[in-house]
Amino acid sequence: VGKSWLALNIALALATGGVALGKRQVEPVDVLYLALEDTPQRFKGRLDSLDAPLDARITAIIRRDWTERGPAAVNRINRYLDARPSFKVVIVDTLERVRYGGLDSGANSYSLDVAELDRLARLAERDASVIALHHDTKAVGRQALDRVSGTRGVAGTADTILLLDRDRVNGKAALYATGRDVADVSIALEFNGEVGSWVELGNAWEVQQTVN
Repeated sequence: VGKSWLALNIALALATGGVALGKRQVEPVDVLYLALEDTPQRFKGRLDSLDAPLDARITAIIRRDWTERGPAAVNRINRYLDARPSFKVVIVDTLERVRYGGLDSGANSYSLDVAELDRLARLAERDASVIALHHDTKAVGRQALDRVSGTRGVAGTADTILLLDRDRVNGKAALYATGRDVADVSIALEFNGEVGSWVELGNAWEVQQTVN
């Protein structure tokens, strides 16, 4: 239970015009969801756990139906946006499944990270928000940007970074957000296993003080 569940919670709220994180009312939009680490059975099971309505405005593509990486992956996403301009949110689960993964001659890791993230970022110029799920280093005590896996080019190219820091024992987590156009914020979350959804509890620092 982690970033994939969180992303699917948000995707379904957007696709139905529902309530995200149990608190935030959102407007309905069409969502393109690349579930590139899921089998059909696993993805359907998650949708069933969340009681996803049949008329949800979400188009999902699963692992077996996707082979493109690097520029080819972005080109395929662009074709979906061409065919259906109503897509306003694209969720990529995970970033590693669409990255090229090999160094070009003469390129270093930082340059490659910047180039690959920039290709995804440019999709936002088409009036579509792109959310790419990625792994963190699990390093305790480091700043959010330093915990993003890969070189500084990954975090430095993204407009906004969301870091889900969860406690595997008690089912709680903090969602940290930082970026160019957003104020830094930390949100306390709790996973509700009965409905398979992350629920917002409030400001993470204030919730922590109340618990203490």
